[in-house]
Amino acid sequence: MDLSGVSVGMDVLISVLFGAAGAIGVWFKLKGKVDILSIELESQAADIKDLQFNLKDANTALHKRIDSLKVTVEKNREKQDASTQEIKTEMSKMELRIITAIHELRK
Repeated sequence: MDLSGVSVGMDVLISVLFGAAGAIGVWFKLKGKVDILSIELESQAADIKDLQFNLKDANTALHKRIDSLKVTVEKNREKQDASTQEIKTEMSKMELRIITAIHELRK
């Protein structure tokens, strides 16, 4: 009976050793995957920061362009108002000349 008890003990010991070796292997494999994923995550975070910085620059440039276009539109609007006023003045003068010419023809 003594020998059979040792045999069962050896089977358990071998099973525990192989189980522990398998668990250690799985742990190292998972640890490697986690390390790779963390490196990829850091890389993606750096890419996102670069994109945000580039987006900020593009947004600033866009706002500068919009502001310059607003100034240009306002200048054009002022020129248009001045031209419209000038045309109205010239039309009034022309109307007066036509009325004056009509009165002179009636005399």
